[in-house]
Amino acid sequence: MKQILIINRMNTDNFGDRIITKSMTNLFNDKNIRVKHADYIFSPEIPFEKYSWTKRATRYLKKIVYKLFCIKEVSKSDAVIFGGGELIASNGIFFSSFIQWNKIIKAVNKNCKCFLFSVGVTGDFSENKKGKLNQYLMDYKGIYVRDFGSQKKLSDLTNENPTKVDFTPDCVFSLCCEQTKSEDKLLLGITSLFRHNKQKK
Repeated sequence: MKQILIINRMNTDNFGDRIITKSMTNLFNDKNIRVKHADYIFSPEIPFEKYSWTKRATRYLKKIVYKLFCIKEVSKSDAVIFGGGELIASNGIFFSSFIQWNKIIKAVNKNCKCFLFSVGVTGDFSENKKGKLNQYLMDYKGIYVRDFGSQKKLSDLTNENPTKVDFTPDCVFSLCCEQTKSEDKLLLGITSLFRHNKQKK
């Protein structure tokens, strides 16, 4: 049986991202494809002064165990899909997580097909980060972003990449034409009922 690994923010409260994950899972299961899930974010380094040695050791152990889990699942997967969600970002933890995942894929399963699906792109990327993005995205079989802004940004960042950046709308974004004034553009965030009720308390 073929296996696909879906990588995104597993604990997100964004209902749209969760729907995308659920829909993809159901689609592949209907085609008799095994689906595994993994969290996109790798834990950041822990400052010495913040935790005791016991807590630091526990956190590092969990981090090592999680990386071993990631390596195992990537090695068994025929394809890896990143998405949905705002995963391609220039900030530290999101960018470093993208690089770490791609290093694992390159190291343990070079035949694995990679895709971005309904992702958001945000931030200002340095030339160094732009180069690293291109290095890995060059081999992606499909790149699909969730809004027009992300499509333009990623197209500009990867203008030498032969893989076209396509648009796949996310249900938490409204579609707007180019003539719409920026202040009139609507961004609608759909939050899970669990998170909504928790915030009301």
